[in-house]
Amino acid sequence: MSTIDTERFGTDIYVPIDPDEEIRVTPTGDLQSQTGYANLRHALESCAVTTPGELIHRPEYGGGLIEAVETANTPTGRARLSNKLSRSLLRDARYGEISVAAAQGLPSDPTRREAVTVTVTATPRGDDSAMVVTLTAAE
Repeated sequence: MSTIDTERFGTDIYVPIDPDEEIRVTPTGDLQSQTGYANLRHALESCAVTTPGELIHRPEYGGGLIEAVETANTPTGRARLSNKLSRSLLRDARYGEISVAAAQGLPSDPTRREAVTVTVTATPRGDDSAMVVTLTAAE
């Protein structure tokens, strides 16, 4: 694996994806930030769970994973989810290549119809190593 230049992928405030997780504060009272590869990975996860239209100034942003739980139990629904997430992620100039595969169910229960698992393989621009992120959503 190559060395990732942490400056290349930016710094941002850490905003939890899990609604039960609290915003992290540093000992000095600042909001916790994340830099580099961790920031890139978090951006990918955030994009996947954001519903298109949720961000007023970026209505095209988001993969719609959460809303896709009801429709991803068909091959067509999973293809739409994969396509929507790929297009949204490729708008971020930090990614060179993106591959998205959506499957019905959970890794622990692939037959569960009211759940979807998405595996994203993303290669950062200018890097030769890919990160693989698996996300799940269920009713």
